[in-house]
Amino acid sequence: MKGGTVGENITLWFRKSERDVFTPVYTFTYNGTDGIYYHNFKLPYVAAYYKHFWIITNDDEVNSDITYTYSNVKKELRISITTPIQPYYSPNTTVNLEGFAFNFDPGHLVQIKSRLNDGQIILTNQNEIIMDDNYKSNDFIFNITLPELCGNYLYRFYIYDLNTSKGGYTYEIYFKVSLPGAIYDVTNLEDTYSINAFIEVTFTGFQYVRGYLYFQYDNGTINKLDEIINFNGNNVTVTKQVPTKDYKLNIEEHNVTFFVYRVSKGVFSTNLNTANRNKQVTYI
Repeated sequence: MKGGTVGENITLWFRKSERDVFTPVYTFTYNGTDGIYYHNFKLPYVAAYYKHFWIITNDDEVNSDITYTYSNVKKELRISITTPIQPYYSPNTTVNLEGFAFNFDPGHLVQIKSRLNDGQIILTNQNEIIMDDNYKSNDFIFNITLPELCGNYLYRFYIYDLNTSKGGYTYEIYFKVSLPGAIYDVTNLEDTYSINAFIEVTFTGFQYVRGYLYFQYDNGTINKLDEIINFNGNNVTVTKQVPTKDYKLNIEEHNVTFFVYRVSKGVFSTNLNTANRNKQVTYI
């Protein structure tokens, strides 16, 4: 601000847009020195180019000329998916997704489309969504069907404003399609085992990737054999030596359970069938 009479009260008035009215935002006593004064205000939500108006008045209510400033409000149309995504899904699974769209003008209609990897963009929700006064839609639900083949898939979800024909932010979700592991046809087990013996077990197992054989005595710790089994999407029959030493087994009946785990991050794939429950381990 420049100019004025020393000692007089000066009031800064602000009008955010042509739809608003002038309101006082700052009052001070002029001391004869030019100064810089600040006023913080919240910009309008709707994307547009805005003109702001500023004036000052003194004690005699004499107005200055109007000073103008300008703001260009931009926003990104967005979609949010709120459904938690599972670590993996079985092939050809239909996944129900829930979410909402936001940063749209009230009363506008929007559509959601999706794209699998680099495939064709398709309409995902069949109904247009009417935006409310909070610049967001009501929660919506739609579904997608995952591919039949195992693998990692990227789904992109696009949001479109039908009133302006503009597209918005792309929301990406990675889906892992896999088959659960399994172990079955467990054979080659004896009725009793001597102290510190190895339990030789033959079984057929399946995993989409490589895996390990895990075992558990009674309700104790689940332990892993170090050798990797290359399932790679096939049924594989293998024979393994499972140790009994150092597992604090008494001369009595014990439960032994076998599992198959995926190599990737050691994630438990499935609680496969229990093999040889109540098998007796005998020390002699």
